[in-house]
Amino acid sequence: RAGMVGVSAVALLGIIGFIASMQAPPKPAPPAPKPDPVEQQTSTEKPADAPDPPDTTVAEAPPSSTEEARPATSVRLVEDDGVLWDTPTHGGPPSLDFLPPGSQAMIVMRLREVIAQEEGRRFIKALGPAAEAAVEAASSLCGCPPEGIERVFAGWQTDQSGKPVAAFAFELSEPMDATDPPAAWGPVAAEPSKAAADETIHRGKAVSFALPAARGGRLLVAAPHDLVELMLETGGTPQLTPDLQRIADKLDAERHVVVLGSPAWLANDGKDMLAGPLGRIAQPVGSFFGDGVAAAAFSLHFGPTAYAELIAVPPGDTAAGTLAKRLHDNVVALPGAVEEYTATVDLHPYGRKLVNRLANMVQILDGYVRQGVEDKLAILNCHLPETAPHNIALAAEIALEQQPGQTVAAAAAGSQQQAKGVEAALQKKISLSFARDSLDRTMVQISEDAGVAIEILGGDLQLEGITQNQSFGLDERDVTLDALLKTILAKANPDGKLVYVIRKTDAGESIVITTRAKAAERGEKLPPGFEQAESSKKKN
Repeated sequence: RAGMVGVSAVALLGIIGFIASMQAPPKPAPPAPKPDPVEQQTSTEKPADAPDPPDTTVAEAPPSSTEEARPATSVRLVEDDGVLWDTPTHGGPPSLDFLPPGSQAMIVMRLREVIAQEEGRRFIKALGPAAEAAVEAASSLCGCPPEGIERVFAGWQTDQSGKPVAAFAFELSEPMDATDPPAAWGPVAAEPSKAAADETIHRGKAVSFALPAARGGRLLVAAPHDLVELMLETGGTPQLTPDLQRIADKLDAERHVVVLGSPAWLANDGKDMLAGPLGRIAQPVGSFFGDGVAAAAFSLHFGPTAYAELIAVPPGDTAAGTLAKRLHDNVVALPGAVEEYTATVDLHPYGRKLVNRLANMVQILDGYVRQGVEDKLAILNCHLPETAPHNIALAAEIALEQQPGQTVAAAAAGSQQQAKGVEAALQKKISLSFARDSLDRTMVQISEDAGVAIEILGGDLQLEGITQNQSFGLDERDVTLDALLKTILAKANPDGKLVYVIRKTDAGESIVITTRAKAAERGEKLPPGFEQAESSKKKN
């Protein structure tokens, strides 16, 4: 479960990565033309308050199939005079205690404060089922409602095998009683820490837990056993690299979401930490920052205006102002890059209008971004309309779910499969990986990837009490479509009630997801393998 929390929490990186993932590796590009500003800031003093931006809401909540997003309004720009916007928060650096030494990517989220705000709740929902599942898993591990978790800390590093490994800490509103651990921990055995005599570790099969004595039961640590020992041994000191520490000292603990890490690590050793569609942001994030940027941080704060800030350590002899300008130029080039990306994707009707407006949203973002330098660090910041975070996150999440090049490739693949038939498509090798998604959305993606029509008979499923929007995780590599479908149906219903059949109509062949009982009632033939599964079930 802690692993699921980690994979899901990293979805927050999408608020950075969605922009970079729309681009090819950056190349020099002239700034996009901007409308004539309605207001200009000519003073050389830092503005005391952010501008009062227009309402650019695209959708008040993630749209359903019957909802339509409202178009964005015109942009009111304020000239970038090289002075950064004032910030809505003025807290000291956040504590990163009890994240393992050597962490290369970290997330700090003020969960209680985020879910207390409507826009915060919408933002989590917009990130997709994985983010919502992460909040539920964190609540289960802590044995309290989400409102009882003040902060969530997540840290990743590379283990001895070269794979990313995660550790988590949860700051609680009320102390936890270690003598009565939550059921979500699973079977655990309490034992004294080898590294810290006064500490107790609750060892589980894959994850161990600890409540550091210095925190009086209000901090829960969850990680692989060796990492828990290491965190207790170091007294919770994270021991960051010098570049990461420079940025950590500049961060603001009052921000609702903070992401800190090494773009180069994420693009290389850390890319496996991103599951499913998020895997597409790893390399583009590295390209967005460029070679040599060893540390960067992104923070987000919800409020009457949403505030976003990007900080980066300039590489080598590069001046901070030079890096800030280069990053700003990359942002300026984004609207065109987003339009090019979305033009290559055959968007699903669920979010077509919203994704098509993503370029306009990014244009508004560009209009309010300012660049500057503080303490020899490159900084970009902006204020946006209150509802901007969830709209951008939702449009980006839907866009990342689509495979580039599908407009042409999917059509060609579909015609070929129609000629060869569904039987040939079922032997096609396919890979699919995601932290958490629903049955209906998974089938849409498979249909597009395999170029074959797939239909779910929702009425059949309802008779067995099976829903289409239940979520599950998947990681299948280079398997046949037949094997992939059987794995997914088994995950969606471990009782073996779900099957697929092949139907032939005047329009061609298709795969139909139904139940074993309804297929038998209609006299439909099950593909090889399903009969064997039924026989095994009867023997058991």
